[in-house]
Amino acid sequence: MPGPLPDPLLLVLLGGAAGAWVSGRWHRRAASGRDLAQELERVLALAATLHRLEAEIDWLVHADRRLPGRHHRLVAASRAYDDTLLAGCRLLGLSPPVERAPIPAVERLTVEAELARAGVRW
Repeated sequence: MPGPLPDPLLLVLLGGAAGAWVSGRWHRRAASGRDLAQELERVLALAATLHRLEAEIDWLVHADRRLPGRHHRLVAASRAYDDTLLAGCRLLGLSPPVERAPIPAVERLTVEAELARAGVRW
């Protein structure tokens, strides 16, 4: 027996496809031996990291251009965002259009859409 069922509230918070992914993982966990709680933690951490990086990028884009190191911070935050998007694709078993960051703008939109379609919200 794989253990207690995932919290229904958590499945609702994760969203449609991600909730189904988690539910499906719970049912396969007994056979694979993986700990569902760790997988849930990784998905939620991914969403939190994407949210934090997106907020930082938005702040930097609108910050005073005279802010010391603004350009370098923006490049670093954008690269971290792209790396996190690609990590999310690997985590959810999606195939990203590129293997490494930086991700071109059109492909970034595609990756964001794929993660959103999989139920990841940030």
